Amino acid sequence: MADLANNGLIAPGSMFHARPQRHREKTAVLGEDGRLSVNGVFSDYPSSAARAVTGGLSEPGWWFWLTALNGTRSLSTLRQEYLDGFDDAPERFGADTN
Repeated sequence: MADLANNGLIAPGSMFHARPQRHREKTAVLGEDGRLSVNGVFSDYPSSAARAVTGGLSEPGWWFWLTALNGTRSLSTLRQEYLDGFDDAPERFGADTN
C-alpha cells in the first residue's frame, strides 16, 4: 500500500469500499502511514482489513477493496498499474497479484 501511495496512485485519506454485496456499506481509509483503517482499527495489509469486515473470513484483500462504491476498479488494478511501471515486475515483486 505504501508503494502505491508513494508513487501517487492513492493518497492518505482515500476511501475504499468493500466489493462483496453483503459488505458493500463497509469502508476502509488509507492512513498517513500507508495502512488501511476499518472502524478505527489499522491493518498492515488489504487482506487483514478485509478480514476485519468479514469477521475473520479470509478474503483476497487486493480484490476485496474498490476505489468507488459502485465501481469496478480495485486495489488489485492499482497494484497492477504500479507493477506495470517496471520492466522486471514479475521477477521483482512475484507473479501473484492477489
